[in-house]
Amino acid sequence: QRFTRKGDSLGLHPDGAFALGLNAAQAKEIDEGTIGLFAAVKLLETQRLSPSSRHASTNFTGPKFPKGTKTSYWMPSLKPELEPLVENFTQSVNELLAPGQRALLSSWIQRLLEESTLGAFNDRGRIFTFTDEKWANGKLVSRFEVYDENGSHIWYCELWTPPLKFNPPPPAGFEFIFPFRHLFGDNGERRPFQ
Repeated sequence: QRFTRKGDSLGLHPDGAFALGLNAAQAKEIDEGTIGLFAAVKLLETQRLSPSSRHASTNFTGPKFPKGTKTSYWMPSLKPELEPLVENFTQSVNELLAPGQRALLSSWIQRLLEESTLGAFNDRGRIFTFTDEKWANGKLVSRFEVYDENGSHIWYCELWTPPLKFNPPPPAGFEFIFPFRHLFGDNGERRPFQ
């Protein structure tokens, strides 16, 4: 394991530090830098989110979903603003590392950013859409979709209120963490601009 969740951010896992051959001081500085980088990405996403009249898709509409109510948000491409942040991070940690360590950490960070930020580094903006549907039993399901502006699917999940109870229960230690909770709350309950 290379990185691990630390609060609302991601930091260097001890196994990752060991694989890179870091001493305690190097590991601490890179860990703090990684946490700061991901916190900066999330802050920028929070600042760039705006309401949208355009929805991510036409899914969950029509006769099968007559009660679905859509709420959408748009975010421009953050790539031009994120690239300098990554460059600053890379320069700061490069001073601590030998060339082989730099190359390895750089590839890890690039992959982590692409996988964990779900489209933040795309050249196109993103559209986030909740389709809320109240069920007769009082439950609310929010079908959450993320697409880019060209209609390419990025991510989907269902958020239930109250949360679903799984039978059988998930494996010990499993915890679903909504990756956009910094924008919309732990379960999609916080809708900005409303």
